[in-house]
Amino acid sequence: MNKRSRKAKAEVEGGMKENPRKTITIMADFGFGSYAWLKDASDQTDYVGLNIANRKTGMTVFHVSKRLEVDFGKWIDIFERNALGNHDFDWKTFHWDGLCLAKRLKQEVGNLANVLYVKPAEDPNHGVKKKTWIEEGITPYSRPTSGKDVSSKRSLNFKSLIQKYSWEDVWPTFRKLYPDQKKSREGYKQVFSELRTVKPKATKMRIVVEEVPAERNQEGYVHVSWKNGTLKKAIHSKHFNDGGKSDPEESFAIEFTSWEEWLGMRIDQSSAERFYEVEIIVHCLWEMTFAGFDQASIKEQINELKRRVEEIKNMTEEERKEKLIPMEDVLKRLKNRRKKETGKK
Repeated sequence: MNKRSRKAKAEVEGGMKENPRKTITIMADFGFGSYAWLKDASDQTDYVGLNIANRKTGMTVFHVSKRLEVDFGKWIDIFERNALGNHDFDWKTFHWDGLCLAKRLKQEVGNLANVLYVKPAEDPNHGVKKKTWIEEGITPYSRPTSGKDVSSKRSLNFKSLIQKYSWEDVWPTFRKLYPDQKKSREGYKQVFSELRTVKPKATKMRIVVEEVPAERNQEGYVHVSWKNGTLKKAIHSKHFNDGGKSDPEESFAIEFTSWEEWLGMRIDQSSAERFYEVEIIVHCLWEMTFAGFDQASIKEQINELKRRVEEIKNMTEEERKEKLIPMEDVLKRLKNRRKKETGKK
């Protein structure tokens, strides 16, 4: 880190509990994959400031998640490889992705800095809404519904996502996200191919992909579940009162869902904004093969679960406390065991 970067970092970490004293400008630039710049918040000129982030170094001043740095790196790489002199470059999608990244950055830095998104001069329409200030918690931009290879993720279901990509598009990302699953490549490939032939079943359920932060004795991971608008209070009423406590939407285990229902589910909007489409496919493939690489294995597990549910229904309260453990603990143990037994499926 050079002297100017150290100075900027010291100023940032000096503590800003009220109005931010710094502004981070997100703007794509050619050369070294530069994408973030820092200046005083009082500077209202077009000067973007000191470069503080590029594809190689990541963010040199603020402490942000590794995932965000990786996604910024992918974004700026698309710009450097495809934007210059390309009349067919999809600027609408590029800006949407950049604005979503800027929003995630604002969520991570909070009140430490303002975040401003600026279109690069290479965009023929850079003068139209050139600057966008990012507000924490506000979706900064609407996903374009027209243009080259752009679809509305709000209405995109999993079947459409599967049909959009080939296995050759998916496997490199799969290998990167789940390196311990290399031995099971053919199994996942077979599932992917079969999914392209299965007819989706209409459902109100939607697929939710979200990051779970690391805890003391456990690494962070990506969790896949389904939601359908059911609120937690409707299921866990004894944990809620009328004291104004928020009532979030309940999420449900998705591992034993039939492939027909998987394919009919649309992708949750927040998941579509946070993850690349191929990443969503990969995480879903890993999750949906929890019980095996074929539907027969999954149906066998479902039938066994139904049998056990009936058994539990007939238990007394004392028997339940003595014999049962929370389902979340069971799934966590099974998944940990599954990782250790990679390749045995």
